[in-house]
Amino acid sequence: MQLLNPLVQHLLSDGMIVQVRGTCSLSKSIVERLLYLEAKVSSSLCKSLSKQHISLIKHTQAELMESDGDYVISLDNSPGDLVVGKDLIIHDMISDGFQSMWSSKVFHDWINGNMSLPKGTHWWVGQSDVADAIARLGLHAQKVENMHVCGRRAWNIEETYDEFTHLWSRSKSGQSGEFTSELLEPKPPPNVRVKPIANSTNERPKISDLHEALLKSDGQGWRPAQNLRVALMHFFAGVMS
Repeated sequence: MQLLNPLVQHLLSDGMIVQVRGTCSLSKSIVERLLYLEAKVSSSLCKSLSKQHISLIKHTQAELMESDGDYVISLDNSPGDLVVGKDLIIHDMISDGFQSMWSSKVFHDWINGNMSLPKGTHWWVGQSDVADAIARLGLHAQKVENMHVCGRRAWNIEETYDEFTHLWSRSKSGQSGEFTSELLEPKPPPNVRVKPIANSTNERPKISDLHEALLKSDGQGWRPAQNLRVALMHFFAGVMS
């Protein structure tokens, strides 16, 4: 198991509790990420998540409770040290299948049969990466103000729709067991060459402040790990569950 850095060990030894307010799927992901980071976490989701993560809580320093916190992450518009939607603005997040005010609406529209292609460039980011960033900021009690989070790579809507339709078709076929030869053919990975931001139809939100805050927290910075395909597969899994 990776050793915790000295600052985190100091905060945990002082008994600092990170409170996550809200019950949406992003709230749940943040609580789970904090538990994996062996934090003391307070959440109204305590009862259900304690059962899901009983082994983690039993064998690590992680604790899950319902109480007031020393550092408050708010996803329900209540006051806090980090208020999502005010102190940290989320852009182009692909949810884990459950629509919320934080997730992009376009994928739900496509699944529901509205195949319109909204104009503009998107900077897709998976929910797990957003949850990881918020958890790390909270764990290190970072001051957050007017920050933005999104992916690093620009995607136009045609590229996005192409990836979506292929993966959605395969996911539905996997559920029914009926595959066409076209779906079984390997699809080449999306073109991941670096695109000049100047070529995008709209500017990428400023993520440098988030990157600097995360560097200050643990030296890792903002490095989203999920690519578009993986984020979409998590989305489909949630929709189909």
